[in-house]
Amino acid sequence: MKKCNKCHEVKDESEFYFRKDNNRFRNDCKVCFNTRDGLQKKAKREYNKTYWQKNKDRETERYRDWYDKTYHTEKQLSRRRRNNYSKYGLTSDQFMELWNKTDGKCYICKRPEVVERSGKVKILAIDHCHSTGIVRGLLCQNCNRALGLLKDDIEVLENAKQYLRDAYGE
Repeated sequence: MKKCNKCHEVKDESEFYFRKDNNRFRNDCKVCFNTRDGLQKKAKREYNKTYWQKNKDRETERYRDWYDKTYHTEKQLSRRRRNNYSKYGLTSDQFMELWNKTDGKCYICKRPEVVERSGKVKILAIDHCHSTGIVRGLLCQNCNRALGLLKDDIEVLENAKQYLRDAYGE
């Protein structure tokens, strides 16, 4: 039998949590411990919620700074580029040749990449044939996605082209 320090009731030892760090039972019973712990968690949740509402802009900026330092360092970018090169069997010179061929713009729409992620403009996607693995060129995210959605099927692309011509009366 053991007396709880919070509610001062004498209870069986099974009513107390056992602490492995010092091989003893806690001084407060399970009921008192859970009540106190639950109140502390609830108070912490409320504090976090109000803190976030008051400091949302500052915390968002702080997170972006952390993300940029962690994931957008030159080392990370070069590792990502190396992975892309090896994934598609490209050397960095071959990649730069593709880049210079289109002046760093999308091969289809002739515009630079505009899709952003975490405030950074993404690099052009390396477009490749999924059946042969042969690299076809550099595309913006939107054009690359469009080709993928149309299953790289020339007939479907021609039908889409004709559809747009019919819609605009050309």
